[in-house]
Amino acid sequence: MMIHAGIPAERVHQEAEREFQSTRRELGQFIQGLDLGELNYNARIIEGVGADAISGLVEQAKPDLLVIGTRGLSGIRRLFLGSVAQELMGSVEIDVLAVPPQA
Repeated sequence: MMIHAGIPAERVHQEAEREFQSTRRELGQFIQGLDLGELNYNARIIEGVGADAISGLVEQAKPDLLVIGTRGLSGIRRLFLGSVAQELMGSVEIDVLAVPPQA
């Protein structure tokens, strides 16, 4: 979207890198707060579009379980915005745990 708006590619790359580093820090803080102890887990930040990007990672990494957060949309909003979690549940060959937002 930024390139289509006429923003130079170098600036787009800088913004993408800044966002990646910010997401990486936030994810690290979140995982530390979970107190997972000796549990073996793997968290990754991937670039791509929705279910296609996640499906590609699932095919590559071959995890036992995919845990994905949902927005908790329903009704007409869900119809127009779609559901990545629902699409993944019907397309990947592993178990999917879809976690809705807190009430």
